[in-house]
Amino acid sequence: MRFLILVLTVPAVYCVEWTRVPNDWPVIGVLIQEFGPPNISYIPSSYVKFVEAAGARVVPIHINRDGAYYQKILPQLNGVLFPGGSVGIENSGYAIAGRVIFEYALRANQRGEYFPLWGTCNGFEMLSFLAIDENVLTPCNAMNDPRPLKLTPYAKTSRLFGGLESDLLSHLTKENTTANFHEYCLTMTNFTKYGISQYYDPLSTNHDIDGLEYISSMEAKHYPFYAVQFHPEKNVFEWVNREGHSNIPHTEGAIEVAQFFARFFIDEARKSNHRMPSDIFERESIYNFQAEYTGHKSVFMQTYFFNE
Repeated sequence: MRFLILVLTVPAVYCVEWTRVPNDWPVIGVLIQEFGPPNISYIPSSYVKFVEAAGARVVPIHINRDGAYYQKILPQLNGVLFPGGSVGIENSGYAIAGRVIFEYALRANQRGEYFPLWGTCNGFEMLSFLAIDENVLTPCNAMNDPRPLKLTPYAKTSRLFGGLESDLLSHLTKENTTANFHEYCLTMTNFTKYGISQYYDPLSTNHDIDGLEYISSMEAKHYPFYAVQFHPEKNVFEWVNREGHSNIPHTEGAIEVAQFFARFFIDEARKSNHRMPSDIFERESIYNFQAEYTGHKSVFMQTYFFNE
């Protein structure tokens, strides 16, 4: 239980008020995932646009690299986004790289280097696993299922939801503005039973199609780590409309909700004083890759593919 030891022996990062000058050139690492064919991996372009629309730049973080690669690239980033998908959270290339990033983020924040993490769907699931080194997810039925959030008492004083304006709060809690596409859930029972509650606060819950209650968003108690089980990036950037993927909300309220989450994460990244030299950014940037139109054959309108 690696996270337990680190949390209990290090003073909480948030006891110190952040006073640095905001970084207006944040660079976010987006972790690549396996695709299926050998050595092929991908990032849906919606995650790249999600980050860029909030005022940051993107560097893809490759999988199946040696430790030297991660030791070099991570200190130059201002945060990492773990995207959604359907790969394993324990032994996949995505999971192995995710653990390296997670452990780096713990150490960086403990040194006083603000370094946020954001997990969406598969990323939410991996962050729950990494907290306790145990997969306690439950099979559920939450595919193609937009929902409002039911905020928990923790939300009011949370970094993520505390101080929400009334209009945005209404969109989040009264309208179907969060797009759910997942087959595994973190129940409140397992969240408490297995000790994930020692590391994260549950900020909202939802019910799946069959009535199972699950945690839909959470934030770490002592670190700038955030995770949502739904897909805010889809509201703005995914327009596939076929059976099994036809209920992505595109209302004005849904767009505002998506933009809120993107701005929040990038505002967190602006607190990081890491810098990536321009020559390294030019070499590592997502701009070196071309997104392909894939809306006719997948659930993503555009996709970046990589040969790993």
